[in-house]
This record gives sequence, structure tokens and C-alpha cells, in this order.
Amino acid sequence: MARIGYLEGVEPEVLDRLALEGHEIVELGDGKDHHGKNLTHITKYDRIDLVVTHFFKLRHPSRLYGAPTSLVEGLKGCKKADVPLVVVVPQQEIGRIRKKLSEEGVEDLARLTIPEQVFPEIVTLLEEKARKPSV
Repeated sequence: MARIGYLEGVEPEVLDRLALEGHEIVELGDGKDHHGKNLTHITKYDRIDLVVTHFFKLRHPSRLYGAPTSLVEGLKGCKKADVPLVVVVPQQEIGRIRKKLSEEGVEDLARLTIPEQVFPEIVTLLEEKARKPSV
């Protein structure tokens, strides 16, 4: 079973379904909320298979509390550890968020999904990751 990291705000129903499927659920933090390991500091040794979060948890207006100021900085842990990221966004904001990710050069790191599709998206990504040859 997979080890899935999440940041505060992810719907408990999604986490419950994942836990019922036998997945390990690991709380992560954004460097500001003091919940779990900071997302920017995850490594391959954490053995996290996937991270799920809302867009707002990836971006902060200042360096207050050591929080990342850019999406690139906020996602560097996932990039280094080769961990896929599911970002939950409102349907009407997908275009704007996709553009913001593209502007900062991190569009390939995150898969955007609407709240109603979070669980199926996670299942799909885990299946894709399982088929991917390990290096």
C-alpha cells in the first residue's frame, strides 16, 4: 500500500477512504501551520508516494515562519523526491492556477483536480506510479 502525504485542508472523507483502502496517511506542513514535516523538506527517504493539498497551501505572501514565497520553492521537496502532487482547486480556477504554475515553471509537478475528483485522481496516480519502472 502507498504512503500518502497531505496538508491541512484536505477533505477528511478522502483521507478516510484512502485509509480504508489500507494506505498510510502522513500529515505534512507548509512551514507555517506547524502540522507535520515541512513539504519543502521531504526526501526520498520519507518514502512518500504521493502528496495531496489545496493550492493555497503551496503559496505564502512572506517568509514569515520560514514559509516558501514561490511555488518553485514550495514544491522543491516533491521535485527532489520525485513525488507526484495532487492539487485540489475549484473548477472555475483551474485555468488561472494552471497559468500560474506555468509562469513559475512547475506545471509538470502538479496534477490539478476538482474536489469531487480527488479520490479517483489519487488512485489513478498511484496506479501510474506502480507501472513506472523504478530506477
